[in-house]
Amino acid sequence: MLSNFEISLQVMGIGLIGIFSVTIVLMMLMYLLRKLFPADADKKQKM
Repeated sequence: MLSNFEISLQVMGIGLIGIFSVTIVLMMLMYLLRKLFPADADKKQKM
């Protein structure tokens, strides 16, 4: 019984690592895109 619980914890841990790694990759991608294509300040003020 305890071994099934330990196996399920390992599977959940792998899932959490996957979720956090995808989140970090998306955050880095958004940061990179904002640096490569900055928003124009003049367009924001005219609207």
